[in-house]
Amino acid sequence: MKNTGKPYEALTEQVFTRLLDQHRVCAQVERDVVLEGRSTKHQIDVMFEFVVGPASYRTIIQCKDWGSAVKQEQVLAFVSVLQDVPGQPRGIMVSRSGFQEGARRVADHHGIKLYELRDARDEDWDGLIRTVQIEGILLAPEFRSVAFNFDVEWFRERALALGIPKGTTFNTRTIPGVHQIVLESGRACDIRTLTRAAIPDEACDWRSFEVSFEEAVLVETPDLPLPQLRAIGARGEVRLREIRSHFELRLDHLVAYCFRDVLGGDHRFLRADGSPVHDPADADEVSP
Repeated sequence: MKNTGKPYEALTEQVFTRLLDQHRVCAQVERDVVLEGRSTKHQIDVMFEFVVGPASYRTIIQCKDWGSAVKQEQVLAFVSVLQDVPGQPRGIMVSRSGFQEGARRVADHHGIKLYELRDARDEDWDGLIRTVQIEGILLAPEFRSVAFNFDVEWFRERALALGIPKGTTFNTRTIPGVHQIVLESGRACDIRTLTRAAIPDEACDWRSFEVSFEEAVLVETPDLPLPQLRAIGARGEVRLREIRSHFELRLDHLVAYCFRDVLGGDHRFLRADGSPVHDPADADEVSP
């Protein structure tokens, strides 16, 4: 299928529309327009105009979706178009395949801006961050065989009040039917929060621990003669596991095109819709 260049012109229009908006330039951007010159009519690929005070500024863009670099002759032909159009418009040439040295020299002499708008290459990333390596280390505490240290005197007083025979014992190592743990002040709590003081500072294998609670807790025990028991501490085993993970974040998957100032050397990466990939606050200015 013949390359009409129209999709490339549409992409160029999108790029300059977004860049002008990014820099808060209120400009009218048009594509495929015809201008009346002093000697003849000229078909213009992309054009934008804006007003500053009493003055109006016009920039004409010529697009070259070619498989080879633009030659000096094409730049000279564009110079003649700029000279024939009234109002001294500024000129920009955009090429997919770059510009030959003679073309760059002529453009520089006549004040024409040259840009490459093309797929990104490996060399475009020189000096830039393309891949971010993230090494994550997570310290995960684990508990086992956790049991409460109950207040024996409190238990005896409550058992006596309920008529539980003296000498009755409960297996308090593993209490069945524990539904809820609350602080004596009434706030709900959980065993992990109560035992967090036992978590080691460094990764380690299973080790014994015993902690005293800053505030006693009431443990609901519906399967025992006493509906609640008062716990003043806990004991058990704890370990701190070190979990390592590695992530690689590639930034180039966001990039669809490279937009390079041929004479200035600056470049930026663009998404498929023509918008800049990086933060607009860090973007280089584009001279219209």
